[in-house]
Amino acid sequence: MKKTFLVMIFVLLLLPLTITVKGIESSFKLDKYDEIYDVNDFESNIIGAPTVWVKFHNFEQISSFNDNERPVGLILEINNDLTVKGSDKNYLFGEIIDLIYKKIIPVFQINDDVVDELNVILKKYEFKDYFILDTKIENLQKIKSDNPYARTVYQVDIKKNQSQDLQFLKELLATYNQSNAQVLFVSGNRLTKQSVEYLQKRGVMVFTNSSDDDVSLYQTLVTGVNGILVFGNHINLYNIYKSLPINTIIRKNFVIAHRGYFGRAPENTIEAGQAAIDLGADIIELDIRFTRDLEIVVIHDDNTERISDRNVAVKSMWSVLKTVELRNSLDKQIFIPLFSDYLDYFKDKEVVLFVELKEQSESLARAAMKMIEEHEMTSNVMIISFNKNDLLAAKDELPTVGIGYLLGGSSANNTNALINEVIDYTVVHNTKYNPSYTAVDKDGIKALNARGISVWPWTINGTAIYNEQLRGSFGTTTDSTNIAANIPVTVKTTFEKNSKRLNYSSEIFDGKNELVDSKVIYQIINDDKGILKYDDIETFRIDGKGKAYLLGSYEYEFTNGVKINVLTDVFEVDNSNNIVLIASIGVGILIISVGLLVIIIKKNKKGEIK
Repeated sequence: MKKTFLVMIFVLLLLPLTITVKGIESSFKLDKYDEIYDVNDFESNIIGAPTVWVKFHNFEQISSFNDNERPVGLILEINNDLTVKGSDKNYLFGEIIDLIYKKIIPVFQINDDVVDELNVILKKYEFKDYFILDTKIENLQKIKSDNPYARTVYQVDIKKNQSQDLQFLKELLATYNQSNAQVLFVSGNRLTKQSVEYLQKRGVMVFTNSSDDDVSLYQTLVTGVNGILVFGNHINLYNIYKSLPINTIIRKNFVIAHRGYFGRAPENTIEAGQAAIDLGADIIELDIRFTRDLEIVVIHDDNTERISDRNVAVKSMWSVLKTVELRNSLDKQIFIPLFSDYLDYFKDKEVVLFVELKEQSESLARAAMKMIEEHEMTSNVMIISFNKNDLLAAKDELPTVGIGYLLGGSSANNTNALINEVIDYTVVHNTKYNPSYTAVDKDGIKALNARGISVWPWTINGTAIYNEQLRGSFGTTTDSTNIAANIPVTVKTTFEKNSKRLNYSSEIFDGKNELVDSKVIYQIINDDKGILKYDDIETFRIDGKGKAYLLGSYEYEFTNGVKINVLTDVFEVDNSNNIVLIASIGVGILIISVGLLVIIIKKNKKGEIK
């Protein structure tokens, strides 16, 4: 009798879930939804243009999307009964999916009460090309554990000044990595160019939201985000994409120094890493192995024959290996470094380390992660490997650190086949995509970016690295850090304003911190009161009171003929009170002088460039 009673209770508990799921199932036309979407291959002159999302309102909204103007993603807010919330009523789940299937990627916005039911639907109908959006990492993790193809989006709302707080960014990065999210969605549009770059350099795909007016869209664009949820008419953003000059750049393609810069010092040494930093490298790639007595050393090969006059196996005792002097052109003795010494040296430098697990060993992966944590380098390291099990062991040991899957060529013969292949490798195992550069073309990178998958190709050398600026990847591994050092990276702009005139000047520097032959030019993007008039290069005349907005950009041509147009910032001209203004953009502080009073305002005002 007791057993029968317990069974009845169990059935009653499951009954609401069964009824809800059965009701939803009746709204689907297909048996499964496992195909890759042919998303809008929108026209854009921006390299790596942000993916465009909008929020679902009603059927009429979807019907109004032309093929070349439809958004890439559609946010569907899921109600507790698994209907989709609209602006006028609730819609059946299956009806919406059938309407957008293979055209617009669904972004399911969930809450605590829909996780179990949605998991059933996603699994039964074999969904493959979709996102899950939530503010709670436990919900994202639960969906992910039951549906490995789920590309999860961790949503966070930050306060006004938090994007300038380094400690906050480190904690946000750790939470993002721990959530296994594919995308970080920062609502509120409070990101700066510097905070976005900090996160992207560490493998984070950053999305945010914006209203649909031109000023807001441009202000969001110049931060370099990877995706934008547009509140209002998203066509305005597409129009901006088409209106800008061809080969417009909005974010840095990170230079990854392969084993440091071994054109100046032996590969994988601290000296080679420092040489790479001196040339402006953003990231240093290095290789680690175990010695016989389980010391972790930084070395690529399993012996020293290629880099030394002595041939000693890495699996020797550390006491022997540490005596091996490396061939070099410097007037000093250089030896194989311990991984711990490498971490110590670069701990306080603004550089990220891509640590490759060079031998297949889960023990090495776990030991390396422990050492990274002990040396407080979790926010400045990503682990990469060709071996999936080693990556998963590393992630299990230290979930707050990101991982990247190294892959060679691809067997895919079209973009959708490539997406399928990459999803199976990276999304299922929560990794970044680090392929041989021949494995993916520009269209493939664009399609993967649209799915929240960052691409980090290797290894591109010589002036071909300039061509990589035009493909939209996150960063490029190269042996030619000295050539990559010619890429412009830093802009400093100074403004001087009185009641009648606005003057500005700029300096642009490359990775070597040498001056580049180019200048920032500002164009008016909004001036409702007509207060600005072009006077001369780097000068505007001011007539009347009001506000106007300027968009800064500069052109640059590399030695191999590749030309780029780089957006720098949006500058607000406030002539409401005829204040005298002297502003310096590039040093992180904006100074406004009114008479004899100097007011130092908060760092990193919108439009500032570092």
